[in-house]
Amino acid sequence: MRSRIITLLAIVLTTACGELNDPASITGVDGLSGVKTTKPLPAMTMSCLQQTRAAVMTLLFDGVLTEAEVNPLLNRLDVVIRQVERDHERPASNVADSYNYEVQKYVESGRLTAEQASTIMMSFECIAPVAIAAGESHNCVLLSDNSVWCWGSNSNGQLGIGSTSNSSVPVRVAGLSAQKLEAGGFNTCVLTSGQPWCWGRNEWGQLGNGSMAANSTTPIAVSWPISDAVEQLSVGWALACARVANGETYCWGQNSSGGVGSPATTDMCSGQFCARTPVRISTTRTYTDVDVGIQGGCAIGSDGLAYCWGSRSFGALGDGVQVARCTIAGVLRSQCASEPTLVAGDNHFKKIQFGAQYVCAIRADDQAMCWGSNDGGELGVGSLQPGNAFSPLSVVGEQTFASLSAVDGIELTAHVCGLNAAGDALCWGWNKDGQLGAANKDCAFNGVASPCATSPQAVSGLKFKQVAVGRGHSCGITADNRVLCWGANAMGQLGDGSTSPHGAPAPVVASWSDTP
Repeated sequence: MRSRIITLLAIVLTTACGELNDPASITGVDGLSGVKTTKPLPAMTMSCLQQTRAAVMTLLFDGVLTEAEVNPLLNRLDVVIRQVERDHERPASNVADSYNYEVQKYVESGRLTAEQASTIMMSFECIAPVAIAAGESHNCVLLSDNSVWCWGSNSNGQLGIGSTSNSSVPVRVAGLSAQKLEAGGFNTCVLTSGQPWCWGRNEWGQLGNGSMAANSTTPIAVSWPISDAVEQLSVGWALACARVANGETYCWGQNSSGGVGSPATTDMCSGQFCARTPVRISTTRTYTDVDVGIQGGCAIGSDGLAYCWGSRSFGALGDGVQVARCTIAGVLRSQCASEPTLVAGDNHFKKIQFGAQYVCAIRADDQAMCWGSNDGGELGVGSLQPGNAFSPLSVVGEQTFASLSAVDGIELTAHVCGLNAAGDALCWGWNKDGQLGAANKDCAFNGVASPCATSPQAVSGLKFKQVAVGRGHSCGITADNRVLCWGANAMGQLGDGSTSPHGAPAPVVASWSDTP
């Protein structure tokens, strides 16, 4: 029975649905005008009701309840759904009470367990995922109650659960209330009351607490150097950056090739330069968006132009320069830029993503451009050539994008997923494990086909609010608040309770109700 319950929860994500902040009255009369007024519905009311209906159908499909038992529940739900759609207000409280009483009778008769019943109780607000982040082989999700849940690889404590055991289903990070979430490589970071906290790997000082002695399996406060609250976090492979509201940006972690964007760092980690605490990357420029990947990062200046720093090896700086040296703490280093460098061209950008030595960005007109390594077709230019692009190239197809996600992993064969304004997911690049959620296309070099797509391919039949990509997998939050993943799964990063890969989006197994 437990496996059946978990299957149910994976599909509908409604265990934690409940009446929250129930208003004393929904309708009233304005004392001045005499006009009837209504309080607005909670933002997720329709989503919660639709999830509840799907949960009832799952009990039928799984053979828990019969069609005769299910139909009365569906009839009541459908009436409420139509009423909410028509009136745009919450029905009287006795409507939900009457429905929930019928559900409770199935518990009393032994037809449902209390846990099963909790998934189909009618409510107008529910706990739902609001943000998702992916690392090398792990993922974390932030819920509307500010809790954080993680799953997948945990070799360096990146799940934040006090151990280094992998988990193929989401596990709650204990004692944490977060407002924002980011992950990359073998690390995870959150914002709590405007302050960054991180956990996981630390050999390059990427926890930002002044130490590099040990990894951490639980959240540790970053030694934030100023009083301003952090507005944006980015976590890469052994790097992290944070930006405050006025655009000042600070980075920490690996700096052997200028990855933290400051030549003044003198810290040493594992025999190479690093920054164990955050350092400001520029004292003369502010930024509106920042992202770091492996051995480098990029940011969009307040002028709308893109600036990048770090390793030049595959063209990820996008400034048209193939070989140039830089200085870190007075030491000359090869093929790098230790400070933000202007990306070539006069393109104005809105958002930017730095991945495995490649970069993709959304221009002011919502079209995408990429540069850097193209080993897996991740530049989206319709071909595996050029192998490296040292300045921005347009992604083919003239699609427009609202967001992008790039792989922070160490392997050059990587992929990208993005969303358009309608919530359609489009992915391109390496597809060996089905991480595109779509078929391979136009991906051959010297007549030899490769498992990839060199142009954006639709993840069909679904609408998403957010997508995040790891080294060989992808995950997203759908418009109806489901968490789905697809691709590689050797570390349990698909969150379905197994280690078997699949190339189509499938639900993460989660109840979002366990008490840490």
